[in-house]
Amino acid sequence: MREPPSVSDEATTVIEGDTTAPCPGAPAWWREALVILALGGLVLLFVCGMQSGQNSAAAGALTPETPAPEVILELAGGGEVTLSAQLGKPVVLVFWATWCGACREEMPELDRLTREADGRYAVLTASRESPEALARFAAARHLMVTMGSDRSGQAFAAYRVESLPTTVIINAEGRVVHDFVGGASYEALRDHMDRQAPR
Repeated sequence: MREPPSVSDEATTVIEGDTTAPCPGAPAWWREALVILALGGLVLLFVCGMQSGQNSAAAGALTPETPAPEVILELAGGGEVTLSAQLGKPVVLVFWATWCGACREEMPELDRLTREADGRYAVLTASRESPEALARFAAARHLMVTMGSDRSGQAFAAYRVESLPTTVIINAEGRVVHDFVGGASYEALRDHMDRQAPR
């Protein structure tokens, strides 16, 4: 009775007879593993690209060096705040809404930026929602960032805001330095403000 060929015997037979056939001695699942690894790599590249796109938000509608339009906002705690009152120091002005997921994710970073400003710059946020709604949102999260209500939509229109969040960097002379649409990381904002108001 003939013994079954060993793995090396089968591999030799296939190589000599038909070079296009796979080697029977190789594991049957190796191709599937390679395909899965390749697909995993493509998914990873896609996810990294998406994250990179989120961290480098798109440019907004404003032209750098143009005078920043005046902003008058109702404060969540009562009273009002104006952009002109902040002149003499740089300002981060963020247009947002409590129902905007990206805005909510960005708020702790804006609050951290506010706490670290130490008088060098101001951080203002503007929403179309009521001062009462903004006050409740801030109180529930112990936020110190200045929250202003633009119920009339004047500020949103002046800055041509079409997507949320939109962030505008304004220098101490009241001119637009940069504006961008989409969530901005704490590191990116801090870098901007460190350049505008060195320690």
